Amino acid sequence: MNVTLLRETFAQLAPHADDVAAAFYARLFSTFPQLRPLFGDLDFREQRKKLMASLTLVVNSADRPAVLLPALDELGRLHGRIGTLPQHYPWVSATLLSVLADRLGPRWTPEVAASWEAALLFVSERMIAAQAGCEVTAAR
Repeated sequence: MNVTLLRETFAQLAPHADDVAAAFYARLFSTFPQLRPLFGDLDFREQRKKLMASLTLVVNSADRPAVLLPALDELGRLHGRIGTLPQHYPWVSATLLSVLADRLGPRWTPEVAASWEAALLFVSERMIAAQAGCEVTAAR
């Protein structure tokens, strides 16, 4: 994973953060409608902010495990409590990658794609491991 590429490409998306997040959720729910009930009747303006805040944390802390790992563990436990299953993570990652590719256009090079794929795989694996002992409580 090339942290510099993650940061450079994320910086290009930052001015359009809400649009990127809205496109992500629209594509996620159209492609995987079975995920929609996990979100209950959330305020999606707030949810889009949370998504982008989480991505900002990952990008800014990718080379600082003392910051990143505890945050991913907490996110994993939270997602476990709301019913996220391990098989959902590849769906979310694939959706996010497709939205990033669309938004970055020609700047979405094989090197950029590989860096984002590696980052999202790491995030998914860490969150899945952290949620292993969580009980599902309810949809958000």
